[in-house]
Amino acid sequence: MMNNRPPHTRLVKAVTITLLLAVFVGGTFLLLHFYPIMPTPQAYAQPFTAQSDLALLSEPEVLPRNINLLAFDPHRDSNAFTCRHAADHAPALTTQAQALHEQAMTLTSGLLWPEEQNWPAAMKLWQQAAEMGHWKAALMWLQNARTGVGINSSKGAFYVPPAPPETVLKGTEALMRQGVADAFFWMGDYHRTGYGLKRGDADRAWAFWQLAADMGSAKAQTKIALTLELIRRDMEGQRDFNGMWANRPLMYKLLECAHAQGYGPASIELGRWLDLDAEHGRAVNGDTDAQFRRALQVLHDGVKFGSEDAANYLFSSFDNGDALVQYAKDPARARRYSTLGDALYNDPDRRFPNLDKVLPLPPAKLPQWDSNPKTLIDAAQGLRVTPKPVSLPAHGAKGRAHIPEGHAIFMLPNISPRPFVGFNSILSVPEVRVGIVRAQRSGYYQASSVFDHVLTPQEYGVDAYVRQQAISGLAPLFYEAGEPMRLTGQVSEEFWFENDASHADIQWLFVGEAHKQYVPTDWLARQGTVLPIASATGTFCGEGDVCPQSGIWQPVVTVKDHALYKRFNSGFSSEAWRHQSFVVQGEPLPSLTARLGLPLETPDQVIRWRLMWACERGIALPERA
Repeated sequence: MMNNRPPHTRLVKAVTITLLLAVFVGGTFLLLHFYPIMPTPQAYAQPFTAQSDLALLSEPEVLPRNINLLAFDPHRDSNAFTCRHAADHAPALTTQAQALHEQAMTLTSGLLWPEEQNWPAAMKLWQQAAEMGHWKAALMWLQNARTGVGINSSKGAFYVPPAPPETVLKGTEALMRQGVADAFFWMGDYHRTGYGLKRGDADRAWAFWQLAADMGSAKAQTKIALTLELIRRDMEGQRDFNGMWANRPLMYKLLECAHAQGYGPASIELGRWLDLDAEHGRAVNGDTDAQFRRALQVLHDGVKFGSEDAANYLFSSFDNGDALVQYAKDPARARRYSTLGDALYNDPDRRFPNLDKVLPLPPAKLPQWDSNPKTLIDAAQGLRVTPKPVSLPAHGAKGRAHIPEGHAIFMLPNISPRPFVGFNSILSVPEVRVGIVRAQRSGYYQASSVFDHVLTPQEYGVDAYVRQQAISGLAPLFYEAGEPMRLTGQVSEEFWFENDASHADIQWLFVGEAHKQYVPTDWLARQGTVLPIASATGTFCGEGDVCPQSGIWQPVVTVKDHALYKRFNSGFSSEAWRHQSFVVQGEPLPSLTARLGLPLETPDQVIRWRLMWACERGIALPERA
């Protein structure tokens, strides 16, 4: 076809294209010159693998939701997986934040009717606890804010609407930066569904779950294991009966790790598959009987961890006389598991760490039971020492050293006290009024010697030596603001400080004010989830020692820099009560590290067991605190 356009039109078009190209090239040059391309953040430039990479998330331009990830590998060698526990690498929990978290749990307990569960109040408590660094409370708030929760009824307006997706995403990313493994799990779930994102991405979801599992998320470990055990691919809702994802060794290792963290959903799956594989001649180590025993113990522990499914599984096994229980029907045991299963159905937050006290595994005989479900449930629950104010010697002191009962000395925030001498002289403080010093603010002051070493009578004379000895053991003393700080009458021989000038040997330091001690309310005890006791015994034994007395024992970590210290020695927020064990006299005390399945070096006496309550096997309960 001939081109009928005039020649000048073609010329104008060519010139226009040339000018546009020149503008584009010149503009690009200017942009590159004045706005050079920023280097890609490391989190985007290399695959994020595990805990060691968390520093990458501190870069302000990095959004954790977009980090580069290792692709999920279902055929991964099981030896490449190292079991880690999420709680060991997450921020420590404080007492006050834990109390708020537990209060929120009681407000939304399964023991309440749905129309009675106060979700708005619980969400506020979780938010307060999260602001104090409580990562478990933060996760509770985020997941309920994601979906919305609660109902409005005649008993109150208890519905909480969903929060904006970006709020949930940013909150999850904040936890990711702190190393909270479950936050990585939930970010994977957001990618699976496309929640708050442009679209869903199944591949990124599985990559996030794999990363979360490596970081210690029991949820992620169990989710991946379920896919590997069912020999099917469900990432896109499609079944693959050729078993392309089957990886039984890794499946078992993941479930063992999640089970060791006390995660009930992992316990039921691990116990079930150990049982089924043994029944079909597929014992992992070739010993069918040993695998049945292991399956029974795992499922029994799952009941301790709060798994309703594990309780029902054991009810069925003992009721039917399955291979798991050596084909021996035991309706009495079956009934007890059924009772505990019903309790967990009504309240999934319950835990039964002392189950062996009332429902031991065969061949131990069952103790007597009055058939009342409450007595069985209460006796299987954990014990916890009731929080109470710390008793101080100063509560019984007289005069200025006295601290009111239930109070303690606390330093004021934003105060950096400096020491000052007890007597001003022309030589010591020029241009300041000569004489005894006055309290700068109302509160308690600690007296000490101005000398940096212990004097001898020969160095500064007998009087100075005696005065130094007199103040060396003084408790903090209270003075009102502006009050002269005389020691006359505060020591046994007051004439040592009769003269104001004798206070020149004293140095004062403000140590704080007396405030009421914070004593958390034990909301779990109020609800009946734990049994409160006034105090534990003073009996301690090491791991593996022969138990000197039947009773309920609790693990204690004695070394502060040990990896397990913050989990088991953090006071009210400790999870030690969840790991209690009923041990019969003459049996060896458990190994905590073996239970947890962690490769930790534990020299002798690092982990000990404390007798919380001496008792025999049976339904009897301790007196409530």
